[in-house]
Amino acid sequence: MISLKISSFAEVEREIMRRVEAVPEAVATEAKKIIQDNSAAGDDIKGRKMKKYSKPYEEWRAKHGLPAEPVTLRVKGNLLDRQKVTATGMKSSLTPYPDDLQKAEGIMKDRKFYPENESDILPSFNARLAKAGEDAMSERK
Repeated sequence: MISLKISSFAEVEREIMRRVEAVPEAVATEAKKIIQDNSAAGDDIKGRKMKKYSKPYEEWRAKHGLPAEPVTLRVKGNLLDRQKVTATGMKSSLTPYPDDLQKAEGIMKDRKFYPENESDILPSFNARLAKAGEDAMSERK
């Protein structure tokens, strides 16, 4: 609800457009948080437990003081933390940082953490994305 004192239709239109334009970035930012939350819990994009690490990689993680379970896709945090949020017009996207793209593509062969199609997005994720869009429209944080 726009609760500002607005003196013309043009001001109403500008205010609506300003709020609408905030939605794509808010939704992509929330998608990034969903991926980070899922990975921290050891879950893939569909909410299933991720495939275990290979034995040699489990040994490497142990040697470096890192747990083998849950499978969180984290060593330094770069892959998940440096995801790039892009919003152009009413479209938004979330992509790995260019230096992490090859690593992400390799991981995605066994552990899906990005949605590849609409059916990969669980209703609970859709609800979070919708709320992020609604919050951006109403400026609730």
